[in-house]
Formats: sequence, C-alpha cells, structure tokens
Amino acid sequence: MKKESFKELSYLAGFHLKKPDYNFKAKTGELFNVISDITEREFEVLDIGDDLILLKNKDLKHFEIRFDSRKLIYEDEVETFNNFQSKALLILEGWQKLNPAAKILRLGGTMRRILLSEERPKGTYSSVLFENYIQNLSIGGKNKQISLHLNYDYTRKGNDYNVNIYLDEILEKEYLLQCRLDINQIDSDGSKRINLERVKNIFNFSDKYYREEFINDLNIK
Repeated sequence: MKKESFKELSYLAGFHLKKPDYNFKAKTGELFNVISDITEREFEVLDIGDDLILLKNKDLKHFEIRFDSRKLIYEDEVETFNNFQSKALLILEGWQKLNPAAKILRLGGTMRRILLSEERPKGTYSSVLFENYIQNLSIGGKNKQISLHLNYDYTRKGNDYNVNIYLDEILEKEYLLQCRLDINQIDSDGSKRINLERVKNIFNFSDKYYREEFINDLNIK
C-alpha cells in the first residue's frame, strides 16, 4: 500500500461534557439552525427516545450529528480536513454560546475514516492484517473479516494524546481495507482544561500525526 492512494472518506469531531446536561433538548432548535448554517446541510431530525437526537441526510452516507445529554458528535463528508476542522470548531463555539458547560470539556477529539485499499493483496493469507500482524494465528475455515483495535498513549515530543486505531479488512468477494484513526484528549482530573484553544491543538496534532507518523507507526510494508 502507498499512502498516496489512501482515500479519506469522512471526518468526525467529538465533544463530551464533564457532566450530563439533563435540559439538553431545551435549545435544540437554535443549535440545529446554527449547525445547518455552518455545514450548509439540510437534515432530518430523529428523536431517539429520551436521551438521543440524530441529524441525518439521506443523500450523504457519512453525514451525521449525534446529540445527547453528554456529548455532541459531528461527522461529515467534506473536501479537506481543514474544511472540516473549521466547521467543527464553529459548531463547538455555537454550542458553547448556548451552553456554558461546553466551554470546558471532559473529552475533545477527532476521527478520520480512511479507505486504505480495495486491491486484494497477494500472499499466503491474501490479507494485509494477517501478513503484517497475526500470521502466527492458526484458524481453520475461510477468513471473512479481520478487525484490529489498537489503543495507546502518545507521549512523544511533549505531546500527550489518547490514540485509537481501528483496522477492518473484509475478505469476501469484494475486498476492502479501512481504518478509523481517532485522536483525543481526556480530562480525567481537571488538569487539562479542554477549551476551544486546546481542541484546536488536538485537531492540528491529529492532522500532523496522520501526515507524518501514521504509516510508520502501522509498519505496513
């Protein structure tokens, strides 16, 4: 695989409150108007029970807003990460104006969905994940799908982030290898003070990590 052939399918931003906002539905109309203006999307509002609202667009596979008493999650299909980052930060600012509790978050982060390859590899297992990571595992029968989840603390170069890498390989008739790269900070003790500026730093680091270190950390040859 070559990094030049990777295709970024969508981006996601997640903002989590320090404690639940049990009155989160009170200003949804105003917030959703802000989101619609920023994203330039029309959407259907789906009220899922007492504690979850989804915003969906039937024509966009990877557009979704998840809003509940604890978090606001925004996923979208846009041309570039910088474009997405600008929209996500404006949405966070809009939410903070309506809910002061969102000014200091428990968690802030961003995730990329990446299509790594649609070309079936050649080899003993016809699988990138088996060949590179788990070739000593002996399983009978035909392999259909392989999923790996790697979670680690990134503490290099003065940075401290929580990194999740999800790798999913479909080995059916149509081959597919995808990745979700999730980078965030969690304020478990109140020391990080995850405000708007720190969220910007998280986003900037995520982009830098993807461009400069991601492929080397995976050690895919």
